[in-house]
Amino acid sequence: MKKPTKWAIGFAMLVLGFLLTTQYRVTQMATPQTDLRAEELAKELKAIQDKLKAAERDNTRLKGEIDKLTKAAGGVVVTQLDPNLEILAGTVQTKGPGVIVTLSHPPDVPNKTQIKDEDLWAITHELLAAGAEGIAINGQRITATTAIRGVGQRIMINATYTSAPFHVAAVGDASVMEAALKMKGGLVEYFGNRLKLKLDVVKSTNVDLPSYGAIQDFRFAKPVK
Repeated sequence: MKKPTKWAIGFAMLVLGFLLTTQYRVTQMATPQTDLRAEELAKELKAIQDKLKAAERDNTRLKGEIDKLTKAAGGVVVTQLDPNLEILAGTVQTKGPGVIVTLSHPPDVPNKTQIKDEDLWAITHELLAAGAEGIAINGQRITATTAIRGVGQRIMINATYTSAPFHVAAVGDASVMEAALKMKGGLVEYFGNRLKLKLDVVKSTNVDLPSYGAIQDFRFAKPVK
């Protein structure tokens, strides 16, 4: 067996040195990336911690403001009403199936009878008796404090003046409300035969009622605890 020559030994050492140098360079390239990633994560963590501290400061500040407002209001805290109570009070926009009732003057009647506030009350009460869960007349939501008054040729509803034709929108069982208005001796017959007014009833699967816009300031009525 031949002994390795100096050239062979030198070549092997050269290859070994090249491999060691390459491994060292790869290690040096990987280390800075790892360190850089760790540094980025540390920065992100610090930023999140700073935001959390700022949110906690804002929360503390807002709690202090709420406490001040509560004390200024005599300890009264306004909370959100139950959805059913909001619908009952008319403070939220409401939609559902129902009827659209239109009270107007027939175009072929020369001596037109003036529509009175009591006519609108009659329709409103009939719809409520038939189970209406919300009513609006010409865009005015009917509530427990709604006033309907005749003022000259117009009618005032919720302090808003309006005139014929009157569109009464009601949410509820459409078939029951329609039957109540169209029954023998009911309002459709009454307005048509006696007052010569036209009362149309149209069922709808989607009746939209606006919310009552004004905020009632009760000076005398107080809840019983």
